[in-house]
Amino acid sequence: MKKIICLGLLLSFLLACSPDENKIKIGVSEPFTGPGEFIGERVKNGTFVTISERPVLEEDIKIGLPTLLSGTFAAAGQNMINAAELAIAEHKGNLNVKLVVEDAGCGENKGLTATKKLVEVDEVVAVIGGTCSDDTMASAQYVNEEKIPYITPVTGGSNIDNAGEYIFRLGNADKLAGVQPAQDFINHFNFTSAAIVTEQREYTIDIRDHFVAEFEKLSGIVVLNEEFEPDSNDFRTLLLKIKKENPDAIVMLSQLGATGGYFVKQARELGLEQPIVTTFTTVTNTDAQAIAGEFMEGVYFYDPDYDVNNPDWRAFLKKYKETYNTEPAIPFHAAATYDTTRIILEAIKSVGNDGEKVHDWMLEHVKDYKGFMGAFSFDEKGNTNNGFVLKQVQNGDFVEVKE
Repeated sequence: MKKIICLGLLLSFLLACSPDENKIKIGVSEPFTGPGEFIGERVKNGTFVTISERPVLEEDIKIGLPTLLSGTFAAAGQNMINAAELAIAEHKGNLNVKLVVEDAGCGENKGLTATKKLVEVDEVVAVIGGTCSDDTMASAQYVNEEKIPYITPVTGGSNIDNAGEYIFRLGNADKLAGVQPAQDFINHFNFTSAAIVTEQREYTIDIRDHFVAEFEKLSGIVVLNEEFEPDSNDFRTLLLKIKKENPDAIVMLSQLGATGGYFVKQARELGLEQPIVTTFTTVTNTDAQAIAGEFMEGVYFYDPDYDVNNPDWRAFLKKYKETYNTEPAIPFHAAATYDTTRIILEAIKSVGNDGEKVHDWMLEHVKDYKGFMGAFSFDEKGNTNNGFVLKQVQNGDFVEVKE
């Protein structure tokens, strides 16, 4: 009996004095409320104690968010910040989590600079990043070298799918943003011809290429295929060309949306009555709405799909409105950013404040994950396969178009 007691005391002493404090937590048996799950019990001085194999983190944990904080689409960036803050408040548990925000704009240089600052100065464990494809791709090589998980909740370019092992894409796939409209044009609307105009951005060009390839594969005819410079505001010459070709439908791809407002307004003023299909960024951009005014009515767009029927989503919208006195500028951005933040927090709770381990955990455990974006999984490259829903502006509301 004495030997058993001595061995028990020795074991308790060794556990209590373990130098690897991040691997063990000892305390009187009770519901475990720290970062991790209760997985077992040990006897210490005649009392049951709980032990968790999950790390106990007392240091500050920083998560980076480079996004749009200025320009015509700054509301989108604030939208992401708000969603991330709510996710942290609700799911951090006992973690000391700080969200560090940087203005990444929507271009290569500013995006990379913001990411480097977050990694080198703020020492973030992961990045919720990439409001645009350009800044995401600019940061890809760097975060791969530094082994910092970079999860983009809102960009979905084909190039991002192959940008390296530390780049994760939760955002809806741009390939589907091109393929789905092409299929709907033929199978739903019976359109056989289309004109397409595209902003010279990686995001919009990617969608254009997939649309054209799929539309022509289905025997559709692209009667006009032209690009325009970012921030353009005069499309009348281009619109007269479209009017001459008289296509069944017009596709206008704008990255940040304000240009789309000018296009829609000028098209209707010149008498073009064809259906206009544009990006969700055009119809949700308040500047574009103000520019186009009444002419935005009837415009079609493909909205990234998310689970609007999730009861937790409705509760989130209520909390968002109560906290920020407004609704999410882009609901999909809020949904995806919330899910992304929650996944990162779950990874940190499981494996600690270590970017490599967070990366490995996400690849292994994000399978059929239930979130605001529906049920999704990261494939071997860290990408999801979320699609889009066709909607139309009707009386100022965004209404799903069903068969």
